[in-house]
Amino acid sequence: MSLSWPVHRNILRQAVIGERARWVLGWTIVAAVLSALGGLLGVVFNLPPMKARLWCVVPLASLALFMWLRYVPGAVRQNSPANARLVPGLNRSVRRVTVLIWCLALAPMALVAAAFDHVALVFITLGVTVTAIGMARGGRKVGTVIYVLLVLAILFINESPGLKAWLSAPAPLAALSLGGIALAWDALCTVFPAGGERHWKLLPAQAIQRVGGDMHQAMLLNRASGGPARLYAPLLRRDLRAGVRTDHLLLHALGPNNHRYDFVVPLACVALLAVAVRLAMSSLGLAGAPVAVGLGIIGSFAGPLILLQGLTFHRHVVSINNTRGEQALVRLSPRAPRADHLGPVLARQLLAICLVEWLAGGLGVLGMMVLFGGGMECALLVVSWMAISVAMSGCVLRDYAGRHPDSLLELGVQIVMMGIGGIALLVVSDNLAAWSALLVLMLGGAYAIVRGRWKTMVSSPAPFPAGRFA
Repeated sequence: MSLSWPVHRNILRQAVIGERARWVLGWTIVAAVLSALGGLLGVVFNLPPMKARLWCVVPLASLALFMWLRYVPGAVRQNSPANARLVPGLNRSVRRVTVLIWCLALAPMALVAAAFDHVALVFITLGVTVTAIGMARGGRKVGTVIYVLLVLAILFINESPGLKAWLSAPAPLAALSLGGIALAWDALCTVFPAGGERHWKLLPAQAIQRVGGDMHQAMLLNRASGGPARLYAPLLRRDLRAGVRTDHLLLHALGPNNHRYDFVVPLACVALLAVAVRLAMSSLGLAGAPVAVGLGIIGSFAGPLILLQGLTFHRHVVSINNTRGEQALVRLSPRAPRADHLGPVLARQLLAICLVEWLAGGLGVLGMMVLFGGGMECALLVVSWMAISVAMSGCVLRDYAGRHPDSLLELGVQIVMMGIGGIALLVVSDNLAAWSALLVLMLGGAYAIVRGRWKTMVSSPAPFPAGRFA
């Protein structure tokens, strides 16, 4: 066996798995289950080959992208300026493993591309997308710019058959392939430099990306920077001016990263971007474009929006775990609820915030549907997304005292079941009766999840200070 193989294997293991082996294994199992379920649904519902293949392959492609997103910051951490300069062959080994993981990430993307017309063009686009995401995760902001421009370009190209056919010709495909390879090579050399002044200048951006993958550390960093104070201070002043005890003051112990209107900023950004795209469509003569454009744009914006919404729900959990010292002082405040009321009061506040944010996100997506002229198909898609995401509002309800920690098995079963229900909703959207019945079951399951977690938090010991029984 080559002496370099153990080095490559260790780089890969430390970058992708690190100290979260069970977490990575859990997501791998979920992706495998969803992939098998997609194939089973294709057989049961006798779906067209292309659609059945997509339902089976998309979870695997998502898993590959998930591993790529984890690998890049982990490899960047190992390729520090000192290591890259002082450890013999480390930089070369990191680059080799990066090329291998990039190719492995593209393998399921090739299967996805095979389900569409213009296979080569779709595959090149997916390859550039993976490269751009890797650049962004490696600390290069240009990667984010390329990704956004690529998404918008795809939406416009889809509505121009002539342009799509021209791009699929041999000469443009060759040029696009060379451009994609050149971009990948530039990303490899600039994200993983071999020490030097350029490497040192890249460290702050790379540190932000590494911290961004850990919400606990990200909130600590944001809190130390004082950045959220502009949004937080007016809200705190208003609550302090209240003449009677207000339960909202309880949330201020969680710090400036956790006020009631955090979701307004990303929602407003998505809304402004949607309006800008609509204006661009009008200026390019695409105002009367078919529903497919609306579906593509809504899908491009709504998916990340709902994912971001789920992450903002989890910010409450991280904030409570990060502010134990402040919580001890809150217990001494004359406005603080009694110990036996802390759990219900905090649970009511957190659940109300999450449900309001869920409703605001859903209305925002519905607004985009109206903006882009989506019809019944778009409406069913949006309602399906909302039914899938409502259960996430219960993730903040838990035993913060630490006496009864969450069961990973229970959480995994809930995620898998809601994922299965969401896939089934999208599959049967053509059958309104079956879709309606399944929607009721999904909402009932979400209610059961939220109510069960509500009972857990309300019946647990007082959550402030958090984790004292852990």
